[in-house]
Amino acid sequence: MKNIYFLFLIMIIGMCEKTFAQSRWVGIMPMEFNPSFAGNAGGHRIVSLGAGNTVSTEFSYAKGRILNTSVSYDNFISRLATGVGVIASWYDGNIKSTSYEGKLSALKTGLIVSPKISIKGKYTIAPSVGLYYRHLDLYTNNYDYNTLALMSDFFNLKVGLLFNSEKFYLGYVHNFLPLEVRNPKNTNMGPYYEDDYRGFKTFGIIQTGYKFQKNKESKIASTLQAAIRVGKYTELSDLMNKVNYTVKYKKVLLGVSTASGSRPPPVLSKVSYLKQRLHFDFLAGIGFQTKNIKIFYGQNISNLKYWYNGELSCRIIISNKTKIINQF
Repeated sequence: MKNIYFLFLIMIIGMCEKTFAQSRWVGIMPMEFNPSFAGNAGGHRIVSLGAGNTVSTEFSYAKGRILNTSVSYDNFISRLATGVGVIASWYDGNIKSTSYEGKLSALKTGLIVSPKISIKGKYTIAPSVGLYYRHLDLYTNNYDYNTLALMSDFFNLKVGLLFNSEKFYLGYVHNFLPLEVRNPKNTNMGPYYEDDYRGFKTFGIIQTGYKFQKNKESKIASTLQAAIRVGKYTELSDLMNKVNYTVKYKKVLLGVSTASGSRPPPVLSKVSYLKQRLHFDFLAGIGFQTKNIKIFYGQNISNLKYWYNGELSCRIIISNKTKIINQF
């Protein structure tokens, strides 16, 4: 019975960040899916992200809020021809109704190493390895039944590979089972994409992107990026979520994206069965980008009646003299 209440909590709190809980835009947090992106900016790169989700009072049986803050740093060490990086993310959410309340907080950190192999200065092949630690705190209280308090800690390993050119990249990362666990039976109950119900199985993510631009002097450029989760329990929605298209005119960015759905649970929704199975949303974004600075805001434009979902990110790059391919 406790698991039923917990899954109900995750269905609501986790819905806005479901499956991919870092950024809902591919490429905003460069090392989130594939550690091979560490160092590909050719210098110091700092990225910060703040995401907020608020369940509206229009939501008939519950209200609450979700906050997700993330930072990352990576650098290319020319003497070693290797990229190194660190990431950290904090997640905090709560939900409350007339019959129950729940709180969920999580911490995720990672250390990444990615050697770079240059081919004629035009292409880069980058293998990588990342070691990650996650901590989960959960509290739920159903006023008519019982209370569940849970803490869970575990490490997991990712191994990635990336092929990169100035206009195209293709990468794959393999996520292994947790290396060390406290309360292992509950490791699939966190907010991050490693923690969903398929968390007991290894899985991979294919990430790809292409830049459309006639030449480096063109005022208009656009990029298409996608991150696709593959594994034993891959669903149709995994093939359609996390796809974004961004247009850059001079220094202005405009974009659209799909992401994991933030719709109400199927039992309360009147949408069609097919839409319930696909369960993805549409997002719109606007930003400002120069060679060294990128500021971007993304907003979920689906289901605004039920909850607000937006995120603001900032990227700063301090390049060195070593030539390395900087992707998008």
